[in-house]
Amino acid sequence: MASGIKITDFQIAQDQLRKKLAEFKNKNFVTVGIHEDAGNHAGSAKTNAQIGALLNYGDETNTLNGHAAPIPPRPWLIPGVQSGMQDVVDTIKNGIETDLPVDVIMEQVGAFAAGATQQYMTDLKTPPNSPYTIAQKGSSNPLIDTGALRASVTYVVTNDEPEEGI
Repeated sequence: MASGIKITDFQIAQDQLRKKLAEFKNKNFVTVGIHEDAGNHAGSAKTNAQIGALLNYGDETNTLNGHAAPIPPRPWLIPGVQSGMQDVVDTIKNGIETDLPVDVIMEQVGAFAAGATQQYMTDLKTPPNSPYTIAQKGSSNPLIDTGALRASVTYVVTNDEPEEGI
């Protein structure tokens, strides 16, 4: 007789997996980005969330110190989260395999996704800043000036379905 998994063991494992996955469904959400409570951007009347959206979508009519300084779209949120997707999938898989509570798994997912997004912002180089913007900032990184905006990228775990966002 060959050793191995019995059909009943497989059914038990399958039932446990279904139960764990049902805990995730429709009641656990992780939002990643710059949340409204991140406050105002240093030296600006705009919030960090508004600046983040401006950089994500661009503004061809932008001016800086009276000079035309169009901001091309530099999508950072969705590509940033996507850049960490393998870590997110591995985190969920490991959490289910080790029977971690769903809230712990969701916290880990949020931390990985926010960290991947911050790294993506750091690494983004295109489209480049204009020479004038580089001269004003003293840096060529399109999404980083002081680092405060990147630091405001966080995550929130909630049971409430998000009402807005990208």
